[in-house]
Amino acid sequence: MPVDLTAPNIPAPQGAAPKAERVITGRFVLVCLLAFFAVVAGVNAIMITAAVRTFSGVDAGRNGYERSQGYNAEIAQARAQAALGWAAATTLSRNDAGPRLTFTLKDGQGGAVSGLEVSARLGHPSDRRQDGDVKLVERAPGAYDAPVPLAPGAWDVAITANRDGARVYLSTGRLILR
Repeated sequence: MPVDLTAPNIPAPQGAAPKAERVITGRFVLVCLLAFFAVVAGVNAIMITAAVRTFSGVDAGRNGYERSQGYNAEIAQARAQAALGWAAATTLSRNDAGPRLTFTLKDGQGGAVSGLEVSARLGHPSDRRQDGDVKLVERAPGAYDAPVPLAPGAWDVAITANRDGARVYLSTGRLILR
């Protein structure tokens, strides 16, 4: 059964002006095309600006090759550290005076390891502009601490203990300040 899909001719209401046909010209297509690319370029500019302002970038001058050259030395230092049998504990807490980083170090027999120069590298996981270094002071035998200017949240902590200018212990981890 055939079906007629053409629109019926409905007469315009009395007094209504007839609708003019809209013709798409080359000028209209050009304006639409330019407007489309202007919107895309504007969004790209906003996104690039936001990305550059919120991410400080990668380590300048430290590519993968340069870092790989010290890899065997790092392995040797880690093995020497493991052979010492030392145990460390790191805490990040908040009290009335503000946030405080505490690091305790004990030898294989449970005795305190004293007389070290201890420093901490505090890194924010998503914003390197908040990173900083702190020198810890020995308050009791084997217990080192310092106030730290940190906002609440997760922090990557790398603690280095040196004796006579040589690294004897390295501890890394992520701590959460509440």
